[in-house]
Amino acid sequence: MNRAETMTMTDAWSREEFEKKLRERGTAYHIHHAFNVMLNTGKATPQQIRGWVANRYYYQIAIPIKDAAVLSNCPEREVRRQWVQRILDHDGHGDDPGGIEAWVKLGLAVGLKREELTDLRHVVPGVHRLEKYFRFHTDRSVMVAGERLDFKAGESIHMNHSGKFERETFCTLLAEAGLSLHSEQISDDGRFMMVNAKPRP
Repeated sequence: MNRAETMTMTDAWSREEFEKKLRERGTAYHIHHAFNVMLNTGKATPQQIRGWVANRYYYQIAIPIKDAAVLSNCPEREVRRQWVQRILDHDGHGDDPGGIEAWVKLGLAVGLKREELTDLRHVVPGVHRLEKYFRFHTDRSVMVAGERLDFKAGESIHMNHSGKFERETFCTLLAEAGLSLHSEQISDDGRFMMVNAKPRP
């Protein structure tokens, strides 16, 4: 039984202490990374900005691929009906060009050509290959809320939920699937809980 499960009413944090501890968690968010601070304070060079946009574009185009992989293993129709919106948000549909096209426009605005972004020539060698990251291998399989996730030995996965589950329910599902939770963050708008999880040994 962990600390949270054994807390009594007298152990509960005050409102002020709770807010303080919650805000402390925010210091690990990406906006506080040294490079993001450079971007936001105008200290990054034009070349650094173009490099960041090109590599961020690569990350963005992998998101709908990952979501399509989740959908392909989800047997629940109602869940698929909700989850497919994530793909449409990025890839676009109808007259909506989608979020990926917005990143192309940002690339053009900072001096990159469309083909420089789409052929991925500026993706640096140190960037984790996201195709491998999202197209799971079959050394280990787990089921999370009816969705099968396959892992290569030692591999971890970043995932999130968007209001589909309460936090405690989501964490319980991960635990029941044999996954250990290594970190978690809540998005600024509160819509997404992002976790890093991997299979237990």
